Amino acid sequence: MNIHDIAKKAGVSYMTVSRVLNGSLQVREGTRKRVEGVIQKNNYVPLHAATHLSRKRSVTVGFILPKLEYAFYEPFINAFYGACFARGLSPELYFSQLDPVAEAACVRQLASRRALGIILSGSRVDNTVLLRSLAHVGNLVFLGIPPQTKRLPARYHFVGFADDEVAAAALGALTKRGHRRFLYVSSRTQMVKRSGVESGRRLGWERHLTGHGAVIAETLELDNDDYEEVPDPAWLAQALRRHGITAAFCENDFAALKLYRAAALAGLEIPRDLSVVGVDDLFVSRYLNPPLSTVALPYEALLGDILAHFTGGAKRPLRLRAPVSVRERGSIGDPSPVRRSVKE
Repeated sequence: MNIHDIAKKAGVSYMTVSRVLNGSLQVREGTRKRVEGVIQKNNYVPLHAATHLSRKRSVTVGFILPKLEYAFYEPFINAFYGACFARGLSPELYFSQLDPVAEAACVRQLASRRALGIILSGSRVDNTVLLRSLAHVGNLVFLGIPPQTKRLPARYHFVGFADDEVAAAALGALTKRGHRRFLYVSSRTQMVKRSGVESGRRLGWERHLTGHGAVIAETLELDNDDYEEVPDPAWLAQALRRHGITAAFCENDFAALKLYRAAALAGLEIPRDLSVVGVDDLFVSRYLNPPLSTVALPYEALLGDILAHFTGGAKRPLRLRAPVSVRERGSIGDPSPVRRSVKE
């Protein structure tokens, strides 16, 4: 069975089937579902090698990340593979280990194979390498590059999510339950520490505090590269008592996992003694006790835009931002009356 057979069974042209296989937005939803149904019923597997030859470009999409150990990439990696497979693209994952030379080697390897596109995050590779790769790679997209980047915006694309929105969403979820005194838990990586740039989430949190009549009563700084780290349980219990803290915002779910551990060792119960909100919506977060409330980042939406851009099916420019949402689970409760009264 070939693409023409699928087209005949679905009652459409073979070009429509091709657009569906390539994730084009130029297909009506009803038509797309009908074609996908025929493909699934007949177990049709497209021969992408022929497509490569005709286009003189592969369907390989590369994703270059700093480190596998960075837990906050887990949802994006899962979404990356799922989105690529759904569009008949071939996903490839690379890790630079924060080494610009290793990252350059990854870029060159993908360029030598005429990759359809490359997504980079935490990139430190030299601009010269990237500019040369553009002669062979269809597209370069940076994920989460800060506004003060020295990259050349005319040649690259930048997508991400607004840390200010992340902070506003988390703060709103906590203040609507009556929380006003917070523990802010930062968790920065090596590359962020080296940049000297303050966390956008911290700046966003501070920007929105006044409007909610809230304050950061204490700050806990964690090391995102330290996988054995556990906050001092005695310090945590004392900080809650001394400052009347009823809730904590963690810059990522990995930091929230560490805080959960410290709270358990201190004999504190979440959310009775401390409400907690993280960021990233890691898979494990829903299986904690209690399940962690977290700000889910728009990975699927961003990837849909990026891959549509790579395949040429997007009718509009690549979105720079996509909205975030809060997954409210069991880690947000009402402020403890006893603890709240410490500062009232």
